Order: sequence, then structure tokens, then C-alpha cells
Amino acid sequence: MNPYFRTFTESVLQKVEHRRGVALNYLRFPKIQNFAMIDTVISGRAANEILRAFDAIAGERCYASNPNPDAVKPYAFLIVDEDGKKLWPQFKRYLDERPKSLTERLPIPKIVSEDTGSSLLGVSAVVYPSLMEQSESFRYKGIEFFVGAGSWHIKDYGNNLFHFKQFMNMIYSGIDALSSAQDSPEKARFAKTRQDYLDLAENIGLLDLEDNDIACNQCLRTLSSNLDQTYLTNSNVFHVKFKPELTRKLGYEICNFPGVTCAAPEEGKEKPHVKKKRTLRKKK
Repeated sequence: MNPYFRTFTESVLQKVEHRRGVALNYLRFPKIQNFAMIDTVISGRAANEILRAFDAIAGERCYASNPNPDAVKPYAFLIVDEDGKKLWPQFKRYLDERPKSLTERLPIPKIVSEDTGSSLLGVSAVVYPSLMEQSESFRYKGIEFFVGAGSWHIKDYGNNLFHFKQFMNMIYSGIDALSSAQDSPEKARFAKTRQDYLDLAENIGLLDLEDNDIACNQCLRTLSSNLDQTYLTNSNVFHVKFKPELTRKLGYEICNFPGVTCAAPEEGKEKPHVKKKRTLRKKK
């Protein structure tokens, strides 16, 4: 099994989060050679980092029978906020240079579902920075083996699910309206569902809700004695930092995967400082 995939299913989903059922679902997915990525773009930083990494992996995995790395690079659908006005020049440059046959940019006036919290999105993103930092010394077949330790949690409790269903109902109505004639019932239905959702969002202050329910998530409660720090970034990603003992244990298990080695960290090298954003308040 690919060590990147194994790290995600075994170390993150099972060992850390105790979500064996989710891991088994991923393991049932058929293997693929090519895939497409859909991403929202504001400054372009994340799209650059993700696509550069995938493109680099594609270059490493090209075989003599298929020497063209573009043949295995992912196709990217990029939904660009404010028609690209917020794109930073250094990030826009890479997106411009990427083959047009592999990249489709869809500029829109405004993205409303990006970085607004799981009250709108219906999910929470969680990452484990201590495990990522430790993997800086990991190698797989002689090359850097960075562990992208993170996962998604669907928020299926409380009012959140209702909010998300209302949002998706508006989206589906909009899709129907786009493919219908002017003055059709679908156009009128979309206008109503859109207004209903805007009224809901305004009445309850949906986009202003501070949603930190993930702090009480069952998988984190089971780890409570091993947590060093938990905080929320401005982009609503929850960072869960483990105590050194648990970090070392997980790292040791990963280093037992076939082909993976753990090189000693460079002397005097300091780990990157992660600025604390917003401390989560645990519910009583």
C-alpha cells in the first residue's frame, strides 16, 4: 500500500481519530491513475502549493512507456474569487504557466462558502501540526516523506445540518435555474430559495457564528490527555497539537512502514513557529 495513503488511513483515521469505519470506506475506493481537483481560489496560495506538489509527484512517477509528466498530472477546476482581483502576482504566475489543457479557471464575482466556518460548509477541517513537523526528518525511498496529517469531520448535529441543507437546496435550485428558460418556474423557485436563505443567514447571523463544536468531538475527547494545544486559524482550520510522547509514538509506527526511514533532525534546526490564532473554548 502507498505509504502516504497508509499514513492517512492507519495513523490519522484509525490511530488518532478512532474512525475505523471511515478508513475502511477509503480503502474500498478503487485505485486511479488520473484525477481532477476542484478548488476555490482567493489569493492562490493553497492552489499553488497543492498543484505544485501533485505536479512534482507526477514527474517522479513517469515511466519509460509514458515519459510525459503532463499525462498523469491532475486536471484542476479553479473557482476564482472576485474575478481574480485577489490573486497575488507570485501565485498567479504559476497558474498562468500551468498547461491550459490541465487547468480551467472559472472567475466569479464572489465566493460565499470559503473560510466562513462549518456553520455554512457543514464540515470542519482538522490538522495535526506536531506530526507534520516530526515528518520533516522522514524519508521514503530516499526522498522527503512529508506527512499531511489532516482530515474532515462532517457536522451532522445541532442546527448546523439544517443550515447546510438549506444552503445546498439553494445551490440545487440555482443549477436548475441556469438550465431553464427565462421566466420559467425554476427561475422563480431559485429566487425564492435564495431569498429564504439570505433571510435565514441574516436572522441568525449565520456567517458570524463562532463554531467550535469540534473541540468536543469524540475523537478529540479520547485524546484529551495527549493534547498539548488546540487552536483555530483565521481560515477556520482546527490545529490539534499532540504532546511529544504521542507524537514520537505515531512517528515510530510510520517509520516501520516499508521503504520509510526516519533520519535524525539536523542539529540546531528549530521547528517552524506556528502562530496561535484563536483558542477554543471547551463546552461544559
